[in-house]
Amino acid sequence: SHQWSVAAMRRVGENKNRILRRATQLKADAVWLVDADLILDKTTLSSLIAAEKPIACAVYWTHWQRTTGNESLALRAGPQVWLNHPYEMSGRGMEDWEFRGKLVRRELTQVWGQGACTLLDRRVIEAGINFDVVPELPQEGLWTGEDRHFCVRAERTHIPMFADAWPDIFHIYHRPDDEQVI
Repeated sequence: SHQWSVAAMRRVGENKNRILRRATQLKADAVWLVDADLILDKTTLSSLIAAEKPIACAVYWTHWQRTTGNESLALRAGPQVWLNHPYEMSGRGMEDWEFRGKLVRRELTQVWGQGACTLLDRRVIEAGINFDVVPELPQEGLWTGEDRHFCVRAERTHIPMFADAWPDIFHIYHRPDDEQVI
C-alpha cells in the first residue's frame, strides 16, 4: 500500500498550488491535475470537459487494501470519490448502494470529495481554492491527503464537484507489476 507521509502530501499540495498560481498568471481556462499512478483512457480529458462543471473528477475504482488471496470475504473496490468526509459512500440523500450504482452506471454525480484526476474550471482557479491544509481539520488518517483539504475548501465556497465515471482509468496502487494486468 501507499505509505504517504504528511510532509509528502503537503509538498504535493504546494506543487499543485504553484500550478494554480501559474494558471492564474496565464489566465488559463482550466487546469487538469492527474496523479502519476493512473493510466487514462484517451477520452478522459474530453469527457471531463464535456461535463461542463466547475470541478469534474474522473472516477476510478481501487482495492485500497492489498489482497492476500486468503480473504474469506470478497473485498469490494472503492471509488476515489465520496459523499461525506473523510471517505464515506452514503449521505447527502443517498445510501451507499445508490451512490455506487450511479457510478457503475456512469452517471455524472455530485460528490463532496474527490481527487487524483480533476479538471478545474477557471471559476475555481479565480475563486482561490487551494490545497493548503485546513488547520481546524484532523491531520491524521484519511484527512491527511491534500485533495481532502481542497474538497473542504470547495464545499465551503459552494463550488460543486462532480464525479465523471465515463472514462476507463486504471490505478497502479499496490504492486509494481499491476500494469501487467492491463
